[in-house]
Amino acid sequence: MTEPSPAEGRARLALVVLAVLAIALPMVVWPLCRDQGIYAYTGWRLLEGDLPYRDVYAFKPPGTVFMHALSQVVFGHTQAAIRWLDLTLLMASSVGLSVLLTRWTRSAAAGAVAGVMLPWLHIGAGIWDSAQTDPWFTPFTVGALLLVTGDTLDDRRSFAGGLLLSGAFWLKYTGLAMALPLVLAVAMRDVPGRDRLRAIGLGVAGFVAGLAVVVAWMAATGILDDFIEAQQLVASYTSVESHKRGLWDGIQHAWDKQRTRLLPAWAGILAVGVPAMVWTAWRDPEARPGVLVTLGWGVAAVASIAAQRRWFGYHVMAFSPVVAMGGAWIAAVLAPWLPRALMWVAAVGLAAGLAVEMGSDKETWPAAMASFEDREAFLDTRRYRQFTGWRRYGNMASRIAELTEPDEPVYVYSYDPAVAYVADRRMVGRFLYTFPYINGFTDTSAAHAELMASLKAEPPAVFAVGYKDRVTFVTGNRYDSAGNFNRDKVLRPWVEEHYTRLDDVHRWKVYLRNDLVDRVAREEIHPSDRPPPEPKAPDTDGDAP
Repeated sequence: MTEPSPAEGRARLALVVLAVLAIALPMVVWPLCRDQGIYAYTGWRLLEGDLPYRDVYAFKPPGTVFMHALSQVVFGHTQAAIRWLDLTLLMASSVGLSVLLTRWTRSAAAGAVAGVMLPWLHIGAGIWDSAQTDPWFTPFTVGALLLVTGDTLDDRRSFAGGLLLSGAFWLKYTGLAMALPLVLAVAMRDVPGRDRLRAIGLGVAGFVAGLAVVVAWMAATGILDDFIEAQQLVASYTSVESHKRGLWDGIQHAWDKQRTRLLPAWAGILAVGVPAMVWTAWRDPEARPGVLVTLGWGVAAVASIAAQRRWFGYHVMAFSPVVAMGGAWIAAVLAPWLPRALMWVAAVGLAAGLAVEMGSDKETWPAAMASFEDREAFLDTRRYRQFTGWRRYGNMASRIAELTEPDEPVYVYSYDPAVAYVADRRMVGRFLYTFPYINGFTDTSAAHAELMASLKAEPPAVFAVGYKDRVTFVTGNRYDSAGNFNRDKVLRPWVEEHYTRLDDVHRWKVYLRNDLVDRVAREEIHPSDRPPPEPKAPDTDGDAP
């Protein structure tokens, strides 16, 4: 294979950019899901001066909090902010992966295949498994590989590569597995052994520096002990009995429960892609380093998935770039026989598809643009009124905003702190959901006492109790939030004594503090006149599915 011309390379990159927009742009109109809502709230509180772990409870390392805070700085305080950032990171990953595979295969067509496949794999995972930490490993890993596989391997590039790896680690600890393809990329370079060792050492130094900066920030802000306390629960959390799945059960869970419908496609691509890599490496010695790094990345992704043990759908998203690279190696074998016109046909098709999508859907895209504006402008779009996910959070957030002043705190007793985020209302205490009732890995009595102390010290204006939100593998019991609330012999009597139940909005029971009840009559505040909520669930022990 010969090196592609600069013009050919630029044309392929333009194709990748167009592909990401045509394939993945619809993600920006997806509402928050539970995981994204938790960290959207945490990121917002960080921007307001609160600190994670001490003021707002968080499980994951601080990188996820930083990502959500960044999304709100750039794209505003909306449900769409993290989706826009996710699209931006996907664009960077796709372009970077295309450049990387072009470098290894010396085929712009192969690089374009990798860049086009990645957004398809990403959006195919669905609304729950995008905008998550595992797919965010990709831009950090690609960036580091671009640095250490360039024409020169100098000290600054090696150090910066390790620094980028620390970013993946601070998103989730399994991001450390991405060190394997980086080490392989350096080890396979045609330079003296001493230079390779020096580069690896500087990479380690960059990684340690990235760790030190964040640890120093936590120490300076006084949250280091709180962070360590929170992280001690992570290992216990992964060992909860309901998480223990065998390999086959885990694959079934990731496939069926988390809507990851891509496993057959992955298997098919890799079944051809791996032989294509072997064939290319046998015929072209210069391609062997790229083949080895690609396979090493696959091993690292499998290690990341296996270490987490829970087999959530987004965990396997760490493997998406490996599949995209497998497709690129197939294209590298076929590239001499691929007609050049095929790429232009693909470009025209993608452009036409994007134009039709933007022109025909006159409801989704105005809503996406309105997401940059204030909450009421967003809620007034037709697509909002049609999209259950937006409506569910939006109606409840509107109800909270109607009942409270901006400086009055609330408490959302459910697994959806996104409600408080969308309503622009701070929650009392540091617990984001019914944390005191998580069984099997924490002292529930201490957590319960802390929650009650926070509520009594600063009684929230609104207390909202969720129902039909049962998450057995988190709570360790069969109850939803309403079920746990009904069983609580301290919290429930306290709420019933100091609050008046007003109404239900979607899946929340709304309680208003007694001294504020006259505000409802005085200001003629009534339940939202937006589309009617879902049917009310009966007041049971929380056995609703």
